Amino acid sequence: MKITTPAILSKGLLKIAANASLAIGCLLMVSCDGDSSSNSNSSLSIPEQGLAPIAINGITISLDDSGLLLAITENIDTWFLIEESLVDGITGTFTYNASGNTGTATLKAIDGDVATVVLEFNSESTGTYVISSSEESESGSFRILDVKAPSSLAGREFNFKEFDVFSEELIDEFPISFSDDGVTFTFSENDNRGEIIYTAEYIYAANGVIGNFEKLTYTETTNGELTDQGEAVNSLLFIFITEDTGVWVSFNNLDFGVGSFEIIGAG
Repeated sequence: MKITTPAILSKGLLKIAANASLAIGCLLMVSCDGDSSSNSNSSLSIPEQGLAPIAINGITISLDDSGLLLAITENIDTWFLIEESLVDGITGTFTYNASGNTGTATLKAIDGDVATVVLEFNSESTGTYVISSSEESESGSFRILDVKAPSSLAGREFNFKEFDVFSEELIDEFPISFSDDGVTFTFSENDNRGEIIYTAEYIYAANGVIGNFEKLTYTETTNGELTDQGEAVNSLLFIFITEDTGVWVSFNNLDFGVGSFEIIGAG
């Protein structure tokens, strides 16, 4: 039986994102209180006793035969298990240990469900895996993807797709342009009021395969006249699957959103 994300760890990222704000806050602060020393090395160092790396932070592992991508943050012990459709997934914390050619990661989702991923390395970046929960398991081949979040968004243009949190249907699609100075981003739309241009200041930091993004202030103009402005309490994660595509998750005090993105213009 093919394991889908909800079968391994029952709740999808789309349905539990609102409960993840603590984990996201930790990501934006780069580190949190607590002992994460066992996973603090982001390089794929090979222990003398075998091929399994001593740490898997800051990488993405493609579990090819399950259609899943396991993205690990670089600086803290947080993971994202994403379906290849790029519209669903789960998140939580993990522990990892290596012995010889075998690496074992225990994934604990933020809803408490647990799964184990056993990686048997036959080279530095490939091998076989078994992913299992208390209910079922699946095995296949894996690859470590050579992907990192860009160090800056300056001068880049993204195409964003937003999906309904529960139905997973596409509800919006729009481009966002980031200024060359790395300070603001802009997007526009047209409705019955006319042309609306939205500009906001932001801060951004790369964390392995994760880009941590926080919106600070914003202005809105309609047909060239200022119609709204203020502070924006809004945090996003860009989870890079390739150099130019991935999943985004947006959090603020009252709402959250999820979707996919593609970089269509690079700075």
